[in-house]
Amino acid sequence: MGTKIKINDNLHKKYIDAAKYVVALISVILLILNISSFRMYPLNYILGLEFIGNVLILILLLTYNFDYKFIQSAIPIYLIFIEICIYPFAMFWWEIGQITPFIWFLLIPMGSIMFDIKKMFLSNCITFILIVSIFVLCPFLKLELNLSPAEIARSNIMTVIGSFAITLMMVWHYNKMTVAFNDSNVQLADDLKPETEETGKVNDEDKEKLKALYSEIQEYFEKQQPYCNSKFNIVQLANKLNINVNYVSRAIKLYDKTNFNQFINKYRINLIVSMLDDGQLSHYTLLHIYTKAGFKYQSTFNAAFRKVMNMTPSEYIASKKIQEIPENTEEDS
Repeated sequence: MGTKIKINDNLHKKYIDAAKYVVALISVILLILNISSFRMYPLNYILGLEFIGNVLILILLLTYNFDYKFIQSAIPIYLIFIEICIYPFAMFWWEIGQITPFIWFLLIPMGSIMFDIKKMFLSNCITFILIVSIFVLCPFLKLELNLSPAEIARSNIMTVIGSFAITLMMVWHYNKMTVAFNDSNVQLADDLKPETEETGKVNDEDKEKLKALYSEIQEYFEKQQPYCNSKFNIVQLANKLNINVNYVSRAIKLYDKTNFNQFINKYRINLIVSMLDDGQLSHYTLLHIYTKAGFKYQSTFNAAFRKVMNMTPSEYIASKKIQEIPENTEEDS
């Protein structure tokens, strides 16, 4: 067993598989729509380009072994691509008095939930703006789409069936990812024996697993700097790592000899010290610096600084002979 243990490999694999299956199904649906719309100029050309673009994305997913983090960051971009695909289709259909294609837009928030898109509110706002713009722009564009009642009915049926199929697939994969997440926590609970009340010790095998988790925590803190958000807490950290809060707490306690609050404050203080050493106090107030690092209150900042640095912020500034601007001086932008 290696030093770096990926506790969530199974969950990440389920996530990547879900992305591949969803893109594959959308490619099939676009192909069917493209075949059935060969008389629907200019929709046939638009759907053809959308199909080619989606197939290229599918080929990339199947050819290259993209990791979980890349897929997670690429999903929002793909959802925007899908919205662009839906937009002209819905616009032409609205021009002839049909609302069925707007069903496709409902898949965007569902995809955001399934793939755990963090900026879900922004994604939903973009979807809402696109829908509203269709109603606003259509009267001015004078789009033409001459279809028989049979063609309209066939397209509407395919839209309903296709969107329903995608919905079922997303629900199925979401359940699989939920089960994988629960299983990973259960497995870790089985693997990590509880500390004995008599000794409070952890055996060597458990230490190795907790050390791997602690390394993941450190990597996340160093790369993402979540501690700059004053509201960031241990629950959010556990969710980011797809792990139980108790295991996060145990890993920090074992390898940092502190609790979560002390752990996160240490990162904040280190950031503040680096900012002070870089001379930022000559451009910004101390208030600006410690709030930027994640502290909300000066009393909390002072206490944390003294605990980490064994001196007050004022003493540190004096020891380094750092030039401080007055608190009432306007901060640079």
